Amino acid sequence: EEEQISKSAHLLRSGGVFEQPEFQFQGFSVREELCAGLLYHGVESSRAEELAGTAAASYGIEDLLENTLHSLCYSAKLAVLVSSFLLLRPRLLGLDFSLAELDREFLKRLFSVCMEKKSPALVVLSRRAEDYFLMENAGVYVLNSGNMDKLAADRDVPSTLQLLRDAGIAMPTESSPPG
Repeated sequence: EEEQISKSAHLLRSGGVFEQPEFQFQGFSVREELCAGLLYHGVESSRAEELAGTAAASYGIEDLLENTLHSLCYSAKLAVLVSSFLLLRPRLLGLDFSLAELDREFLKRLFSVCMEKKSPALVVLSRRAEDYFLMENAGVYVLNSGNMDKLAADRDVPSTLQLLRDAGIAMPTESSPPG
């Protein structure tokens, strides 16, 4: 895998997955979708198939490979599209949807991949407090009055959850202040 893809350190500088994944699909089946970007970047068909199978197994979507994309539930569509971008080894991967839409196991795998060396920078464009909570151990930044403010959480700093509360962002399980 490394040899084929390392011809250009990253096949894709950046990628983005939006709330309506069906508008971004390039294939008809999950397998075709996972192979499409690799084929566009000159990876041989047999090698693309092999890489797609390996990626599907590592992201936990191998049982979907033969499914048509339109038959998938929303969270599976998102997982397939995110996986297809990850196969292209982007430097940056933007997600313009709520992380809560992803299956918890897939989300764990996504975070695991993004913590590896030479992994893509993961940018989540969300205003949902729930997403900040899901990213408790990640570097979380909030756009605040035109500035990017990091929400740090370590033993000397309050938890991300407390920082969100202090910023006036309630968690979905908390009642909103009257007003």
